[in-house]
Amino acid sequence: MSGAPWAAMTPHERDALIAEKVMGYTLDDEFADMMFEGRPCVKQLRTQDDEWGVLPYYSTDIGAAWQLIDRHPHYVLLVRSNETNSKLVPWAEEMAWRCRFYAPEKFEACAATAPHAICLAALKAIGVSP
Repeated sequence: MSGAPWAAMTPHERDALIAEKVMGYTLDDEFADMMFEGRPCVKQLRTQDDEWGVLPYYSTDIGAAWQLIDRHPHYVLLVRSNETNSKLVPWAEEMAWRCRFYAPEKFEACAATAPHAICLAALKAIGVSP
C-alpha cells in the first residue's frame, strides 16, 4: 500500500486503501501478479458467482462507496452543498458533496463527488488521515 497522501494517489491506490483500512480486506497475494480487468483480487470478496473477488471502485462508484455507509454502525449524512470547508461559495459548479460520519463524534469531508466524500469521511472516522 502506498504511503502517499490521498491527493497523490491513483483511484486504484485509493480503492486499495479503503479496502484495507475501512473494510478490513487484504489484497490477495496469491494473485498479486494477476489482474482481472485491471483490478486486483480480494480473497474475502470471492463468492460462487465471482471467483475473482475484484476490488470495488470505492472512490469513484456510488454503489461501491455506499458499502462504506452500510458498514458504519452510526448515523451518516450525505448532502450536496454550496458550503465547502465552512466557507459559503456561490451556487454554481462549486457545489460539493459533504459526508458526515457520526461515531459518535462527527467526522466530515467535502469533495467534488459523493463517492470521494464518502471515502474521505470513512477514513477520518477510523482515524486514518487521508
